[in-house]
Amino acid sequence: MESKKYSLRDPSLFNSQGLIGGNWKFAPLGKTFPVIEPSTGEVLQQSEARGEITYAASFIAWFAEEATRSYGDTIPSSYQNTTVLTFKEPVGVCGIITPWNFPAAMITRKIAPAFAAGCSVVIKPPSETPFSCIALAKLALKAGIPGSCLHVVPTKDREASLQLATHHKVKKLSFTGSTGVGKMLARMATDTMKRVSMELGGNAPFIVFEDANLDLAVAGAMVSKFRSSGQTCVCANRLLIHTSIVEEFTAKLVAKVEALKLGSGLEEGTSQGPLVNASAVKKVDAHVKDAI
Repeated sequence: MESKKYSLRDPSLFNSQGLIGGNWKFAPLGKTFPVIEPSTGEVLQQSEARGEITYAASFIAWFAEEATRSYGDTIPSSYQNTTVLTFKEPVGVCGIITPWNFPAAMITRKIAPAFAAGCSVVIKPPSETPFSCIALAKLALKAGIPGSCLHVVPTKDREASLQLATHHKVKKLSFTGSTGVGKMLARMATDTMKRVSMELGGNAPFIVFEDANLDLAVAGAMVSKFRSSGQTCVCANRLLIHTSIVEEFTAKLVAKVEALKLGSGLEEGTSQGPLVNASAVKKVDAHVKDAI
């Protein structure tokens, strides 16, 4: 069967260049890197992949409204006839490093508050899903965001992340990713006293008590474990089932898992997209071998 091709309603959104100072530019050394398709492993026929765009847009709408409510505070003073006032000001350039599993929403969740606060941003999108960020950048320019305020640096070179963590002109660093990388970036950011926001790896037990409705519990486990083919930080990483119901729960869960269909997100009947790359496959394979 011939595989279907991904297409965009607006083909101009597809771009392989970076956005620097309002201009689209190729890398100075002319280097490129391959992007594996499908880049996120999300399935287009299910609601989550399409719903992510609505989710991503909601951050823009929310923080656009919050920008009108950037109030300060009045604080009582220990001195008579004295009033202490606080004001909110932009922190400066924000460095943004995002993951691949929600390639649109993780971008907007970080750039929207930065723009609302009056800050410019430098984004290092994940090498697995750079085109989502580039498309969002094109839409941002169309919407009127000044090119001098939005910069996108698509690269596989880890040096870009290190620069965002250490450069003295970057005043805040926002990172979503693994705990190990987050710790490293946070340590590096201390030399220039950056503000940091870290959303790191999840730790999600799925617990089923003996009085649970097993059909609902199994349905919840399927969503919690298999959304985005298990590739989100909120996916359950262990199931804790009461001994009195473990056999019945397991049988119901196995039946649901066996009904899943792995394939291209554009093929009819597909319920699960593939893992993002070969490293992810090896990691899951190691987990399975360890479990059995």
